[in-house]
Amino acid sequence: MADIARTMIGRYETTDQLPALDTLVRIADALGTSTDYLLGRTDTLDAPFVPNYVAPPKPPRRMPRSAAELESFIREITTEILKDNDLLQD
Repeated sequence: MADIARTMIGRYETTDQLPALDTLVRIADALGTSTDYLLGRTDTLDAPFVPNYVAPPKPPRRMPRSAAELESFIREITTEILKDNDLLQD
């Protein structure tokens, strides 16, 4: 489901381990419900669909330490966002 391993789904169901925000959104989308419903914040099963949702890029393993590293990081995440939204032309 939503490209999430069954073992991870099992952990979310049986332990106190919580999914990352982008994973929670993917689960809600796959189930056709809202993250609020999954988190118990509402009893309304149906959720308004938000088209063109872009999950935030994963943060770097460490913060860029120079202007060159920062520029590289910005180029990387911009390219990733454009690819995810089919806006990048080859």
